[in-house]
Amino acid sequence: MKSEYRNSHRYYYAQFRTGEIQNKGKHLQKELNEIIAITETQSEDSWFFDIQTDSETFATGPNLFKVHNSPVRGETFVTRKITRATSKIALGLQEKLYLGNLDAKRDWGHAKDYVKMMWMILQAPKAEDWVIATGTTTKVRDFVKMAFAYAGIELEFRGEGVDEKGFVVSCSNPKYQVEIGREVVAVDSKYFRPTEVDLLLGDPTKAYEKLGWKAEYDLKALVDDMMKSDLHLMTKDVYLQEGGYKTMSYFE
Repeated sequence: MKSEYRNSHRYYYAQFRTGEIQNKGKHLQKELNEIIAITETQSEDSWFFDIQTDSETFATGPNLFKVHNSPVRGETFVTRKITRATSKIALGLQEKLYLGNLDAKRDWGHAKDYVKMMWMILQAPKAEDWVIATGTTTKVRDFVKMAFAYAGIELEFRGEGVDEKGFVVSCSNPKYQVEIGREVVAVDSKYFRPTEVDLLLGDPTKAYEKLGWKAEYDLKALVDDMMKSDLHLMTKDVYLQEGGYKTMSYFE
């Protein structure tokens, strides 16, 4: 993250690029002044939005970035895809969840924590580069297990690579009963990324030492928040379908 002075105003925006290709996936763990190159993004899908404060001395302007997770995360992103599908499977609305690389590791944080840090960046005495991260990395497979566990469904994964599958071992919540032994997660090679980054992990030490920022939500709290929301959302779909109405995905 970057804050910068322009025309006597302070701006905030996101920047993820690094010129060191060999450090792809590890750049957020290195010294910021060593690897962060602040450059203007000229692509058509980028944007810069100013929010002027009452004092007319500060402004914020995030460029196009995807760093947060929350119940309103876009449904095509893997975390939301998982919680939506898990909720649907638990409620009998979907048969199976298809994913790509289950071994990919990500540093997932809650949007509430990240937005708080964005505000704190603007309160800093000088403009600097910052990393907003939890400092913890988790495999996609484990995120899936945590999502199902929220609904009281325990999974066991068997196989390797494209042949890996997730099966229901037990169901402890009477509201969400799925057949024991049923396959509910599978790998589909079409979801493999040609430029996959196996590990993403940020070091938020500077944010903590200089601004006192620390993530208040751990991964379990994030997953629980997303699952609670999506189970509520999908329960409404159940009622609608029982009433003879058609339900659609938001992007349909």
